[in-house]
Amino acid sequence: MLMLGISIGVAFNAMFANWMVTVLLIILFLGTAAKALMKGIETWKKETMMKKVSHDFPEAEKHLELESKSGVADGSGEDYKLLPSGPASLPDEQVSSKNIRTF
Repeated sequence: MLMLGISIGVAFNAMFANWMVTVLLIILFLGTAAKALMKGIETWKKETMMKKVSHDFPEAEKHLELESKSGVADGSGEDYKLLPSGPASLPDEQVSSKNIRTF
């Protein structure tokens, strides 16, 4: 894939003017950034919804995890795990002074 991208880039550099290559690269980077932004917003919304539902209804958390793992929620079929939110997410017996390092 990398070699294909290099080959296409070399061909475009030979065919187009420098300003056109610059414009095409800007369009490519804007598209990539927009896609990453949309994915980040989607992930943020899922995490916010799961956190709110698990806070309001602790028994619903298992259902949401199973639903997101099976791909029923969005149809993507990707596994989804909540990001750890720090020491507050650990049970009390796991949080101790030896687990917390100070610099």
